[in-house]
Amino acid sequence: MPPEDENTALYVDEGVNFSVQRDQEIPTPADDEILIETQFSGTNPADIKHATLLGIYPAVLGYDFCGTVLKAPPSSAFQPGDLVAGYTPTGINRPPRYGTHQRYLACPEDMVFPVPAALPPHHAASLTVVAMTAADAIFNIFNLPLPRHDNQARTTKPLLIWGASSSVGLCALQLARASGIHPIIVTASPERHSLLQELGATRCFDYKSSSVISDIKATVRDSQWGPLTCGFDAVGSQKGGVGSAQLVAECCSEDATLVSVVVQSDSKFKMPIATPNMDVVIKVQNVPFPITIPARPAGYQRAWCALTWAVENYGVDFRLPSVDLFEGTAEEALEELKAIADGGRCVKRNIQCAFPKAISTLEDPPLLETPEFIHSTLLLDDNPTLISSGSGDHATFDEHHVRSFEDLAATTRSDEQHREDLSMYLAGHPGENAIHPHVLSLPSQGLGDAMAVDMSISLPSGGSVTSISTREDNDELPSSQSDFSMPEEPHAHRFCCTLFPETRPDEDVIAAENCGHVRPIADNLYRQICDFWKSQQCSSCASPFISLSFLNAMVQLYFEHHDPWMSFIHPSSFDTEDASWVLILAVASIGCQYSNVERSELYVLGLQDLLQKALPKDATETIALDQMTLAQCLLLRNTALLFSGYEDEILTSQYQRNMLTSVAKSVSANVAESIPSLDDLDPYERWRRWVGLESQRRVVYCIYVIECCYWIFKDAPSSMTLDDFKIALPCRDKLWTSNFEQWQECLPTRPESKDRPSLKTAFSNPDLLDNLLNDNSGLSNLVILLTFNVEERRLLRSTQPWFAADMATGLNERKLYKWPDELVSFRTALDDKCDPTIKRFSMLTPIVNNAPTFLKVMFHVTNILRRTPLRCLYALSGWQVTVDQMTAAATSLSHWMQQNPTLAREALLQATTLFGVLYDETTGPGSHHLAFLTAGLYIWAYCIVGGEDSATGANGTRKISQRPLRPDKGVPDDVKNSWIQSTLEAPVYVKGVGILNGPESAIRVLKGFRLALSSHRSWPSLRHGLIYSISEVIDGRFASLSPELKSSGWRKNVDRETRA
Repeated sequence: MPPEDENTALYVDEGVNFSVQRDQEIPTPADDEILIETQFSGTNPADIKHATLLGIYPAVLGYDFCGTVLKAPPSSAFQPGDLVAGYTPTGINRPPRYGTHQRYLACPEDMVFPVPAALPPHHAASLTVVAMTAADAIFNIFNLPLPRHDNQARTTKPLLIWGASSSVGLCALQLARASGIHPIIVTASPERHSLLQELGATRCFDYKSSSVISDIKATVRDSQWGPLTCGFDAVGSQKGGVGSAQLVAECCSEDATLVSVVVQSDSKFKMPIATPNMDVVIKVQNVPFPITIPARPAGYQRAWCALTWAVENYGVDFRLPSVDLFEGTAEEALEELKAIADGGRCVKRNIQCAFPKAISTLEDPPLLETPEFIHSTLLLDDNPTLISSGSGDHATFDEHHVRSFEDLAATTRSDEQHREDLSMYLAGHPGENAIHPHVLSLPSQGLGDAMAVDMSISLPSGGSVTSISTREDNDELPSSQSDFSMPEEPHAHRFCCTLFPETRPDEDVIAAENCGHVRPIADNLYRQICDFWKSQQCSSCASPFISLSFLNAMVQLYFEHHDPWMSFIHPSSFDTEDASWVLILAVASIGCQYSNVERSELYVLGLQDLLQKALPKDATETIALDQMTLAQCLLLRNTALLFSGYEDEILTSQYQRNMLTSVAKSVSANVAESIPSLDDLDPYERWRRWVGLESQRRVVYCIYVIECCYWIFKDAPSSMTLDDFKIALPCRDKLWTSNFEQWQECLPTRPESKDRPSLKTAFSNPDLLDNLLNDNSGLSNLVILLTFNVEERRLLRSTQPWFAADMATGLNERKLYKWPDELVSFRTALDDKCDPTIKRFSMLTPIVNNAPTFLKVMFHVTNILRRTPLRCLYALSGWQVTVDQMTAAATSLSHWMQQNPTLAREALLQATTLFGVLYDETTGPGSHHLAFLTAGLYIWAYCIVGGEDSATGANGTRKISQRPLRPDKGVPDDVKNSWIQSTLEAPVYVKGVGILNGPESAIRVLKGFRLALSSHRSWPSLRHGLIYSISEVIDGRFASLSPELKSSGWRKNVDRETRA
């Protein structure tokens, strides 16, 4: 039967004004949707509060429904005339056709089920939300077996349901019974115990009893049921400061899985969601960016299977004890919705009035402060339509939930402890399960029984900070995204010995990685390394050592992949048999980061551990290494620590930096004071001496590069200044890479170093600086570029003293995310001085064709971070911050992008260019992984908080249709400048992501980053850590440290435990 012309609906407009619309357009279903004439529905506070609190407007109200199919897709399992029920999607820009408080609606077919004869239609309209919420807890979080149609055997797994007579509690009880779980222990008012036992409860307890906790524990103990390992708080309420969740936790074992229908401060509690089938985007009050609740398709399928079972067995093995009806006009119905949203209840108005209460309107009165699920039928102008019980995430959105979010900031501030300045270290201290508010509804409290939540964030000092977070049971990364295979119960312990895998690496792989860049390692040097390894082993730690062929291949890999990044070891260093075995070990430990051998991460850790033992622990320890070799070894060791994914190694790098810079300053002083005359030496000896001098200069400047990387990537300032660099800058690349014969041709008379200025001299003479930029020295140009960046940072930092009045209001936000107004003129002057020189770097020719050099990568990174503090991007991802700090970062970044659209667009082009360049680079150094992260985070942030929509300009006008800009392919300067200045409007294409179109593309950016990084093979621990952290953000949590990366000592003993 075709729909009639009139479609009456309950509606909220752009001004958040609620009204009855009698001329609502008849919905047009999409290709995969069904057109339905509504019959019944239920009410819920979410019907109103999703508009007032989550920004879901304009929209037709309502979610749950039961009705008759009018039109279905050709391949649909449904036919016109079928009676169906289900619920509809939610989120910002929710189409009017999804509202169920109207005569006609459209619904995706996969959210609809046929209503059997045994299921009354008004019960069907009341079922989906509560059953799906309970199913997500029982079958996804507790991971209990799905119910079957046959008599399921008992599974001994004690389950506690607190508040079992609530709507979700009733559903959870019956689903758990159908799953064969025994025993099922419940709490409720005594008058409900008989019904709950009929529905499957093994034992019932009075929640109001002062001895309820001890009674439950005694029963479990006396019945020998074992510890309570599953606890479900189905009410989520408070009683004089003691919440139902806390009572559940006290009853259960320490390692129990705990669930609550609302957000809890206890990090052990998770919270279920009723619609994990699709992403949901909302806009929370006072949060300047949209928030996305990510989909969990697999969890949705399991929960839907449980719902299907409940529908098919309704009236026999599953039922809602009480569902009543309400009748009235559309205007009266709208008033009812408002009353429910305000915490009130439907009242009789000389008409039949009822609602599907859980069991009693006074259930758990001291604890339950929220309205129960209220389901009712509404007659709109004598035409039956629906009032949905659904909510934004299709779980109850009630007053208590909303208050939780409003109180969150105060709770956070009161609990917060002062942090150390470690927030930029990508292996840190926030709780691994902290939530990421951009991809999780911050007021998930307001989404009722909808989210798994963790509110604990660890601090470096050992304290805790309140924050929100989601948890999912099955959040493991795909195997393609991880190089690790970890034991279930880690033991963070460092054994005394350096262990390598027992299984020998594939000799074919080793042969393929022997690139032949330098002379093979001599047998006597290999024996020295082997002897040192044996001296570090105890009698109880039997383990094989690496072969000579393996060691040689790792050295060759270093010169294949790492040396072009930052060259300071001349290949001729390995030509003699008196080379340093410690240096060989250090080089191999870095080369192994690029290896394809199986379990390469364990070889990396073994080599690094052995190198650490061979190096001095502090300045007082003597070692048989000359000063330059020590500097080279320390530089390689610190490079590994800087780009490690392990928390303990990153922290170790902080104090080892001091030794590194001290050695660098000592080497620099020696070179400056004692440059020998080479004129009287024969040509070959002159070359050998020159290589030694140039190596010393290069190791000093490369140490400076690493120090700059600490500042750029970790926000940890360097102690080295221009005054420390009075030695000549590194020579041209062609000269450095030449052998003796080539060197003679390039430099027939005397070493070039006498003619090259020092870094300090160059920066005091603009003409010298200009000439150097015309030179072909990649390392020299890199040093100059980084010096511009760090000196600029020093100047800006000096203008923002910590005691400045404008910063005194919040120490936790001091200098983290703000662009103070009083710095505008200073910043402009600085730009005028630096920009012309910095822009010259964009024209420098790469050393390796078709490959990103470190100079090119750092050019883009520094240009992005000149405008956007990296800690602001990290804070936006939830890394080591509270919700307040994350919101402050989002607000600051959004304000800056809106006030400086030209700079924001310029940085976006830098980021998209860098992202495209690094997307396919599979063997880049660790710095490239962090640069890739920086580019991805900026693009993601631009999409979320500040970037213009690709289709609509800032003034609301339609943009000119243009072909997308492809920064990865190169954009002509005139086109680039026109786009930056907004005189040319065109979308931007990002490799691996697609065309940017505002918040909708934000998650695609992170997924593209994860996919690309998963195919890379270098620096496995850092890569794994980044993949884990970004996956946390994608899945709706704060970015956090992988549990597998807490300790390299723990990781190094995985192989040992496996063998045992």
